[in-house]
Amino acid sequence: MINKNYFKKWRELHPDYFKKWRKRNPNYMKEWRKVNPNKTKEYSKKRYIEKPETIKKYNKKWVKNNPEKKLKIMKRHFKKYGKTFKMNAMEFSYALISWSKTIKKLDSNMCKNCDSTKNINAHHIQPKQVFPELCL
Repeated sequence: MINKNYFKKWRELHPDYFKKWRKRNPNYMKEWRKVNPNKTKEYSKKRYIEKPETIKKYNKKWVKNNPEKKLKIMKRHFKKYGKTFKMNAMEFSYALISWSKTIKKLDSNMCKNCDSTKNINAHHIQPKQVFPELCL
């Protein structure tokens, strides 16, 4: 408790210290994250619980600014999930689209939980975690 108060006061007195330190040590945090992946995950979860809307806004902004990276990530996901269903990435993506259309038609584009029809996704109607056999 005493250390936290001291640290807060010190930080208020030296607001630019951390910015300058990061400029002098640009690779330190990257290396630390590689060495401490568990702590990084814990911090991320804690931060997401505290401010989920901020994280969602940041993610949307990142996707908008990095479409090539997002495409690579989606290809990797399709390839990975396609293996579980013995499909290649293209087959899996087409199967996912047809599954989505089928589910939406069955429930006339309405969410079972909130009765919403705006921005509906198929996994809102039939969650993949609850109904994995209906996924594809």
